[in-house]
Order: sequence, then C-alpha cells, then structure tokens
Amino acid sequence: MKTILIVGHRCSGKTSIVDALKNEGYTTFDLDREIESSQKLSPSQIIADNESRFREIETKTLARLCEHKDPTPRIISVGAGCLEFPHNAAVIWVYRDAWSHVAKNERDRLKPEMSFEEEVAWMRAIREPVWKRRAHLKIDIPDGRRFDRVVEKVAESIALLIRVAESDFAKTTWIVAPQQDIERAMIDVDLFGLAGIECRSDLVQHVPERENMIASLRHPDPDWLSARVSAKIFDIDIEYLPSVLDSQVLNDLDPRTLILSCHPDRVDPIDVERLIKAGRAVSESNPLWTDLVFKYAPKVETFDQLGFARALILPIQNAGLSLTFLPQGQRFRFFRILNLHTNTTNYIPSRLNCCHQSHIAALDLQDWLDHIDTNPQTKYRALIGDPVDGSQGSFWHNRENREENENTSYLKVPMSNDEVESGLAQLLSLGIDELSVTSPLKKHFALNGHQGIPKSYGIQILETPDTDIRFANTLKYVNRKWTGIDTDYIGMLSALEELKGRGIDKGTIALFGRGDVSRAVLAAIKESDWQVVYHTGARDGWVEELTSSENNTELPASVNLIVNMSGSAAFDGACKCDAWIDLHYNNTQIHPAAIYFTGDTFFEAQAKAQRKFWST
Repeated sequence: MKTILIVGHRCSGKTSIVDALKNEGYTTFDLDREIESSQKLSPSQIIADNESRFREIETKTLARLCEHKDPTPRIISVGAGCLEFPHNAAVIWVYRDAWSHVAKNERDRLKPEMSFEEEVAWMRAIREPVWKRRAHLKIDIPDGRRFDRVVEKVAESIALLIRVAESDFAKTTWIVAPQQDIERAMIDVDLFGLAGIECRSDLVQHVPERENMIASLRHPDPDWLSARVSAKIFDIDIEYLPSVLDSQVLNDLDPRTLILSCHPDRVDPIDVERLIKAGRAVSESNPLWTDLVFKYAPKVETFDQLGFARALILPIQNAGLSLTFLPQGQRFRFFRILNLHTNTTNYIPSRLNCCHQSHIAALDLQDWLDHIDTNPQTKYRALIGDPVDGSQGSFWHNRENREENENTSYLKVPMSNDEVESGLAQLLSLGIDELSVTSPLKKHFALNGHQGIPKSYGIQILETPDTDIRFANTLKYVNRKWTGIDTDYIGMLSALEELKGRGIDKGTIALFGRGDVSRAVLAAIKESDWQVVYHTGARDGWVEELTSSENNTELPASVNLIVNMSGSAAFDGACKCDAWIDLHYNNTQIHPAAIYFTGDTFFEAQAKAQRKFWST
C-alpha cells in the first residue's frame, strides 16, 4: 500500500496530524496546500469564484498525489469537502468530538444563509455517508486528548494497515461484497493483499471473471457454478448440494477447493451430521474433489449455545478435516478473532461495520486490525459487560502490549447480568482467565476497603449501600476461583496526582455521576487532601439543594474541581470551577473557563494497574 488519505470534518486536526506523521518516516502532503501552491490562490478564493472548478482541481490534484512509485507510503490530509477518493488509496476517517464547537470559533462559515446548527447538520448529512461507505477505518478522538497520543493512535493504525498484507489474517480472509461493491472489493483485495472476494449467488448477479474468488451457491441452480469456471474455490450450501450432485455439474469442472457450508438458524447436532454426510456424498460421487472444507455457521444467541456448537464440531476437528467455524450474530463476533488461526477461511464486508447490512460478515477490517499481528500462541484477555463496543480500553492495552512487547490481544465480549456464569465458563474453556469488567457487571464482584481486598468470590450480585464497598473492574482466575481489584480507585489517585503537576494541589470537589465508578472515585478522594462538597448524578442534574438520607447539600457557587463521570449533560447548570476532569471516553467537551483534563491519565493508570494485577 502506497497511499493513505486522512479525511474528516473541518477542525478535526487532520492537517496537524499529517504534519506530525513526518516524524514517523512517512512522506506527507496537505491537499489544500498543494492546490494553493499550484494555483497561486487559496482554496477559499477559488471556491468563492467557482466551487465546481475548485472541486475539479481538487480531484485531479489528489489523483496525481496518489499516483506515485515512492517506496515510502504517502499520507495525505484531505479537505472535508472532498468526497471523491482514488481507489488506489486507503482511507482513514478521523472523528474528533466537539469538532463543530472548534469550527464555530475558528473557521469561516460555509453556509451563512443557514444557522450554525443547520450548517453542521448539512455537513454531517452530506459528508458522513460518503466516509462511511469509503473509509477503511474510523478513529474516534475524544476532545482534549493529548495531541501526541492522537498522533500515536493514527500512526499505529497506519502501520497496522500497511502490515495487513504480510499477516496471516490476509492469507485466509475474503471480502464478501454485494453487487454494488464488487469493483471496490476487487481493488481492496489488491490494496491489502487479501485472499480474494466471495461472490454469493444471492447477492451478486454479474460475477466478474477472477481467479481469486469464492463462488458461493446460495440458490438451487447448479448451472450457476458452470459459469464460474475461473473461481479458485466453490462454496455450496448443503441445502442445494443434492441438486448439484444430481446434475453431475462437478464432473465437467476441474477439481478445486470445495467448501460445504451450513448456515442454520439454531444450534442442532443434526446440522453437523448433515455436513459430515455431505462430505461423504461428494467423496463417493466425485472422488477427484479431495480438497474439502466444512463451514459451520450457526446462529448463536447464548453462551450455552456457543459451548454446545463448539462441542458439535469436535468430530470434524479431531478427524483433522479443514473447518471454518463462524458463529453468526453480533454478540459472538469476538469468537471469529479467536478462530483466526484455525479457520480455513475468514470474511470481512466491503464497508465499515456501521453501514453494511446484517447478512454480510460480522467483522470488518476495523474490528480485525488490532489482532492481525497475533499468532497461535497469543494470549487473549477480554473486556466483558454490556455494552462494550464504545470502550477504548483496547487503545490503552494495545499500547501497553507494544511497549512491553507482549504477545497478548484484547477482546470485547458482550455479556449481560444473567449470562455471567455461562459466559465466564466459556471464556475459561477458551483460556481467557484475565478480564476487565464494565458496567453493570461490576456489581457481581464487590470489594471492601481501599486496598481492594475481595469481599466476595464467585458469581453473585452483592448490593450494599456502604460507600466503602466498591465494585471490581479487574478479574483473574487463580486457584479455581475469581479474584478482583478495583483499578478505578488507582486511576483516580493518578488523576489527582496530575492535578498537582499543574499547580492544583487540593481544595473542594463537586462530583457529577453516581454510577459504579463514583464509589472508587470517592474512596480515592478520601485518601487525599481534597473535600467533596457536592455529589449529584445525571438523573438529578445540578439542583440547588440535594436531599438524601445522609445530608442536605447546597449547590456551591464555585469549587476547585469538578469530576464528570456522566457525559456532556454535566455542562448544563454546572457551578464554576478552576479545573474539570472528564472520566468517560466519548462526547467530551473542553470546559471553556477551567483547566481541562481528559480521562486519559485515569484510564492509562487503570490499564497499567490491571496488567500488573494480571501478571502477579
């Protein structure tokens, strides 16, 4: 791969990021600067005169920059209004929280006839659908994140994209494309060095002549295979295998890899038996077709069903036969990552997960990227909870993996309260015995005291009004039992230390948020010289007087520090403060009148403490 485009809304930091990437050894360009250099006019001047002419210049200039033979990859920052991208470039969509707030204050209006809110809505409606369709990755940047960490994240994503072609992942991964995405899929196969494209007969009417293709029969028409003589692999759903064998169409085709696939809407032993019988039938009727692969892709809805499905495929695995096991459903897509090195074939859609249809493959390139460097000896750790998709815990853990050169990887495993027992049993059977826990599962593991001494082991909900009792967010399985610590407590201590480094030593605190994290935050504050004078939550908001069974608390006119644990709602009605800390990932917003701190120090310290606990 020779070119990567950085796209996104105005004021997302694209140009600054690309400029900083020069230090990472890349050749970098800013598209607007290139246009201004060649045209001797600024983009805004050209647009004011003739926007259509500017877009034409923009498209031609970008195409020229992408056509090069430099051995060093080119990284190009692209203006937000450019919506036509050359196919020979990978696209990274950078999305910065609160970009519109910055744009309002730092950039000229694009549509002065609209209100600013209407203009933002227009930009999102016109541009984001294009980025969703065209981007290979989307990087979310919390507002206020340290710039060096932003650059580090983008640089690592670029490095991983470049390494895809050399990974084990690429050798077995096929792009599943509907008709409208076939052209792009073929280009992306070459761009990333993937195995090829899968053309399903129910999704593709006009199949290209291409060797690196799986031709998948998904309707009862054996002659469809006859027209796919160039395909490297055939895939036949066993529902239609009888008609294929009766027609003897395979007799007239050169033998090649044949996938016998089963996609039931339940987990049932009869389906695996049907797969094995299908293999025998092919061997008897077409003995020259010896390269058989069994693909079992049942719909899985519970962890018990997952365990049952894993047991059903044991006869195929024990016989040493080629197998692809793909549990269907968003909740169990993490299992595909675990199977990367054992599945004969893996699949990704032709677009980002946020816009592909549900019947396309469940994992896109973005989901896979953190795991492409894994190998069969990789140790997996997991974040459990519901939801888990929004967590950036993987950012910190993968960062630590690289720094410590560890052969570990970090999964996100959705797990609800009533799935804990069966879910943890399945993870243990997969060798995953070190876990990070998010809400609401923290309530299953309660800890007493600031040292994090386990109060209860095992799987039970322990409800308590005692504010000294906190909920474990880090678990490991030792001596046949789960033990845990609360690293939120350690994260808050580190955040308070960061304040000292900025000359804010102690004072009064107002807390916004009453979730599970707040107990650890309160415990850490108790060990400091700070004083909590007000504590509310998103449900109540900033009210003049809080009334509880313990005390009556008036909203102060100002405090030294506000700790926000509940998102952007904390801004409405907040009292004045000298410093503000956000302890959440998304929808952050820099406080205009206070020294602002993201939760990065909190989350980084938390991740380090988790890893220390796991390794001791």
